[in-house]
Amino acid sequence: MNMETLVKLKPKTKTLKKVVVIDTEEPVPGVEDLDAFISPSISSKFSVADFPIRKVNAKDQLAFILFSSGTTGLPKAVALTHYGVSGTLIGLNHPDLVLPIEPDVGLGVLPFFHIYGLYVILQTIIKKKPLMILEHFNPFDYLRCIEKYKIDVVIGVPMLIQFLAKSPVVDDYDLSCVKEATCASAPIGEDTIQELKDRLKLQNVRQAYGCTEAHMLVTISPAVGARPGSVGKVAPGMKMFIRDVKTGESLPAFKEGEICSISDMVMKGYYRNDAATKETFTEDGWLKSGDIGYYDEDGQLYIVDRMKELIKYKGFQVAPAELEAVLMKNKKIADAGVIGKPDKVAGEVPVAFVVKQEDVDLTETEVKNYVAGFLTQRKHLHEVYFVDEIPRTRSGKIMRRELKKILENMMKSKL
Repeated sequence: MNMETLVKLKPKTKTLKKVVVIDTEEPVPGVEDLDAFISPSISSKFSVADFPIRKVNAKDQLAFILFSSGTTGLPKAVALTHYGVSGTLIGLNHPDLVLPIEPDVGLGVLPFFHIYGLYVILQTIIKKKPLMILEHFNPFDYLRCIEKYKIDVVIGVPMLIQFLAKSPVVDDYDLSCVKEATCASAPIGEDTIQELKDRLKLQNVRQAYGCTEAHMLVTISPAVGARPGSVGKVAPGMKMFIRDVKTGESLPAFKEGEICSISDMVMKGYYRNDAATKETFTEDGWLKSGDIGYYDEDGQLYIVDRMKELIKYKGFQVAPAELEAVLMKNKKIADAGVIGKPDKVAGEVPVAFVVKQEDVDLTETEVKNYVAGFLTQRKHLHEVYFVDEIPRTRSGKIMRRELKKILENMMKSKL
């Protein structure tokens, strides 16, 4: 939302009391700058000692209201409590999760309004470590910061991990300081992880799985011995089970179902949205993720895809993430997204949007044949569209709704 729209909106709503701009030195009509906003508090005759500490119920008192990514509908306000914040921070510093390497300097490239980025800040404050903050992601500034400030632990989302694993510009920088990498926010292929390990000579690339509603972490790879393809084991303080979507029953190892979790860290609910809150929890209080996955004999979790993003091909369920993982094996492909295209016979057929690496030749037939070499017939691509970029959220998730809009426009233009 731009500033002009926000200023026009202010008198039309009862909830928007004040608009403050924190990154400008020039006056902006209709809003306050940061100095004007904080000066009354600074010049006040009151001191901190004049304000008594208020006792609150930590399990009930809200600490943050963050918005879910909105990938399955309109964004919803997630109410997170102080108790949940404390529990998550304790869990992140559990002996089983603490990295063998303690970062000396952090790199703030993740969006701070996202729960992943928020906890980068909170962890940095607790550990009293410096944090280098990039105003926005620029590949050259990002790599330059890693090289200059000797960033030894890289924390990112799939898009960032893919960049480090595949981009040719990475070779122009000395990244030998990097010893560990952690990826979260969305599934990433095992081959991309291996490429990153080989390129940066890493012993371990950890994955984590969670959501804002679960207060970030549901599972995370152990500090040592992360299993390829897995997003780790259940995080401290958290419980999880795989739910049969049709019956609601708990499923055993290697059976795919909806991932559900419960803990004191789970959100209080969606702020002032009882209907959405009720829909998101089971009757006995488990948080339904909307994600399909399974666990192995050791309790390691594997993500298949979002329930609502599965492609229904002739009665079979095809997971876009599986096809995307195969596509990202191809060194000629920089990024890819897969969706279902409506089909009168099959219901839906898998189609791919592909971003080619710079200065490479790649055809639709070549991409189709590449995928066919790895997967069964029902998972083969029916069409491939070459695009300049894959639309993603700030946290790195593919915006499949946007891909579907692009596809719809393409189909209309052919009529």
